[in-house]
Amino acid sequence: MNIHGGLLEAYLGYYEEEWQNEFADSPAGAGDFSVTFKEWLNRRATTQITEDSPKQRLDIYLEWNGILGYTETIWDISQGQFTV
Repeated sequence: MNIHGGLLEAYLGYYEEEWQNEFADSPAGAGDFSVTFKEWLNRRATTQITEDSPKQRLDIYLEWNGILGYTETIWDISQGQFTV
């Protein structure tokens, strides 16, 4: 799957601390060195991106890029809703 670099970057930054802790508690983080942290992190981000709804992806992307409080409006516009 080819994921837009900006979206991947947003997820990696948004979940960074949570996923570092998750990795530390995983078999890979506990000593199974068949997977590097970067490989594991990219797989984890890809999984999360594909599991999230388009609206959730938009919310994380906007928040990571400093656009706060506009997810609902942008989502409504993208879905063809012109009135409130």
